[in-house]
Amino acid sequence: MTRRGRGRPPHPDILTPAEWRILDEVRTGATNAEIAIKLGISPYTVKYHVSNILGKLELRNRRQIATWQPERERVRLPQLVGARLRAFLAPLALLPKPLLGVAAATVAVLVAVPTIVMAILLTRPDEPVNVLLSPGPSPTPAAGATATPTPAATPDPSPTPEATPEPTPEPTPEPTPEPTPEPPIDSTPNALGIREVATDEVFVRLEYAPGELITEDAGLFFLDVETGAVEGWQSVGGVALSASPSNRHVAVEGALHDRESGRTFSWESTALRREAWSDGDSVLLERLDGDGDNALRRYVVVGPSMEPEAEFDTPAGWSISAWRPEQGALLASGGGQLHVLRLETAEAVSFDHPGGDIHVFPSGEGFATVSSPGGSIESQACRVLRYDWSAALVSEVAFPCADAGIAGTGVRLSPNGRWIAVTTRALDPGTDPMGSSVLATLSLFNAMTGEEILRVQGATLPVQFGGTPWFAGGDALLVQSVLGLQIVTVDGQSRTPSQALYSGWLRLAPDNPSLVGSFHAVSSLDGETLAAANFEAPPDMWIGSWGAESREYRMYRAPGGIGVSSFFPTILPSVQLPPFDDSLTAEVVVDTCLNVRAEATTESEIVVCLPPERVVELVAHPADGYVVEGPCVADDLYGNCVWVHVLTEDGEQGWAYADFLRWTGIPLVPDPAPPAPRG
Repeated sequence: MTRRGRGRPPHPDILTPAEWRILDEVRTGATNAEIAIKLGISPYTVKYHVSNILGKLELRNRRQIATWQPERERVRLPQLVGARLRAFLAPLALLPKPLLGVAAATVAVLVAVPTIVMAILLTRPDEPVNVLLSPGPSPTPAAGATATPTPAATPDPSPTPEATPEPTPEPTPEPTPEPTPEPPIDSTPNALGIREVATDEVFVRLEYAPGELITEDAGLFFLDVETGAVEGWQSVGGVALSASPSNRHVAVEGALHDRESGRTFSWESTALRREAWSDGDSVLLERLDGDGDNALRRYVVVGPSMEPEAEFDTPAGWSISAWRPEQGALLASGGGQLHVLRLETAEAVSFDHPGGDIHVFPSGEGFATVSSPGGSIESQACRVLRYDWSAALVSEVAFPCADAGIAGTGVRLSPNGRWIAVTTRALDPGTDPMGSSVLATLSLFNAMTGEEILRVQGATLPVQFGGTPWFAGGDALLVQSVLGLQIVTVDGQSRTPSQALYSGWLRLAPDNPSLVGSFHAVSSLDGETLAAANFEAPPDMWIGSWGAESREYRMYRAPGGIGVSSFFPTILPSVQLPPFDDSLTAEVVVDTCLNVRAEATTESEIVVCLPPERVVELVAHPADGYVVEGPCVADDLYGNCVWVHVLTEDGEQGWAYADFLRWTGIPLVPDPAPPAPRG
């Protein structure tokens, strides 16, 4: 399906002036980025015009644009003038000779009239020339001229025909040039066995106007954030597709398509396997054709034309973690070690791998390893070791953390590598069979020094989230609280985003802190939908993600939909700045008083009723050791079903319903209206 509609009035020419300019630049072999720089427009505007040119001219790729010829080629100005005059004068040759002199003199006068010349010049080659001549006085013989005698009336042997008006001369049509056939694709395999093939042999391209219903239930779709148009790709064999970090390439095993050049390449999957993309236009392939021995794995780097640019070997036991051509380095793991291979010299630096996750900073400043003992949600020690691309250890910090296996816990490094976000405390309810952590604390640490700079009591890393919680730039992140998602900056400021962002599979844009992607749409933090794909399938059947930039949002269907956890922390959140108090203290938030009961139920005896702003400490029950209990009350505010065991300043103990408590510190959001007392 290919449909286009931009709301612009139709242009009388086959292409608009802007499209003619883009076509001329494409013929020079320039890329979209180069054209954008030369013409002073955005690359996506260039892409939009190229797409329109392909549709209007019924072409498939940029190579066909370069060889396309219009039905009537545009003529240079001198040729145009000569052709128009010849076309206009051609009928005069048919006049009788006595009239030819008069006609020629008349034409000479007309040619001298600028307006007539301009009318000819301004007419396009494929439009007829219509010239309107006003009749003037008959020419009078000049003084001294001999008048032609009038012959005597002599019977004319044949009747004089009546004067017939001469027809308006039509221009001689220029011959229509034969269209230049598209040069055949040279499918001869190169030295690696890679050959160029017709795109429709491997892929199916789909295009949808903004808002157009997409009935397809499989494929990879790119939503243009600026225009709302959608470009879809499917494989001929129905195999799932992947995209490069820049969104320039779509690929299946053994083939890829370059969306910028319009070229498609294929190779034997038994001889080459695509191993990694660069952030630019290069691809890393692993040789499987026996060129390396059993102790080596051989790789080849290919450029946009899929011609080999470089080769290197690694030991067979290595597993590539990151390939960074711009840093001239390859990061791999194997044999309990990390290895940094310098691509130019083939030298490798190896060092012990402490285990855990490997984070590569998008800023290019290096990478880090994150290790945690795991196995418990109690606070334990995690470590972050940071390296530069020479494999030098830049910093090593240790900090408390909760087990990364629990929803909403774990460690997340900021994109710039400066900050660490980690759940440092997660206490679960004693009677909850799911064991969801409900008393949680999120802390921010300086990744270079290990200093704790901020605590958010009553918050975790987002559970209903599909990507990093850090905004572009790395100085703010999303956190999950009982009130939904909140934005917290590293200096302790907070903000509530739109209600539209409170649920869903969210992706923060990698280079624009004001854009958020969800299932199939892109919004602002204020909840304004900027672009959306109109899929026939339910929204939660689609997963979205960004590439290296936020110009396009790519989407694919998730088999069976997306499972979203219902976990939320309890107790109203607050921000704490140094110095920190490690005790669990909360403030009563209620309009009258909060009942503290002997047991975690509304039928239990009331021990004391606490007034607003009273501070209590959360402590373990002396008999069973639980800090958190259940069940729910009938009209629970936030759906957490949580009671907490508290100790007052007067030494009184009992169970209080968590809806009416807020962690001490700076409220993460302005206080809501105090709830009516319950429980």
